[in-house]
Amino acid sequence: MSNSMVVSYVRSLLRAGDRRSKNLSGRLQWGQDRITQQPPDTRKLQIGVASIIPAFLGLSWITEWWMAMPFMALVGCSWAFLFVGGNFYLMERNPHSTSTGLFSSTISVATIIGPLVGGGIAALLDYQYVMYAAAAVAAGGLVASLRVGQAATSGPTGTSHRPQLS
Repeated sequence: MSNSMVVSYVRSLLRAGDRRSKNLSGRLQWGQDRITQQPPDTRKLQIGVASIIPAFLGLSWITEWWMAMPFMALVGCSWAFLFVGGNFYLMERNPHSTSTGLFSSTISVATIIGPLVGGGIAALLDYQYVMYAAAAVAAGGLVASLRVGQAATSGPTGTSHRPQLS
């Protein structure tokens, strides 16, 4: 093989690679456009909030320590959905670390305030009322997340911003 043949072969490979990279970048751009067109997804967050309500209600009627195990497993799963869903929702709407920092700070403050309020309710009433209050707060959070999800998918006139499949 002569040098000119090698050079022409390498040039043809580079041109073919250039065409492939343009095609790939076009596909990536299409995917990015498709992602940015859709409103942020709140389903993970809603699953977490909806699944923690029965866990709190179940914890309100336990009488032995071992009865709490399935409900605490449900609390762990719902916490995973809540945390991951909340972070996904924030990062889709605001891809800066400020939003997740505020989310983590809010969780930290709630970690202090929650036991104080729960201890006050338990001291005044009973343990079951702490769980009822927690379920009521979670139900309020579920209603709020459903409203946020509806507001994200509909515009001011009620039309959907989600792309329609044909």
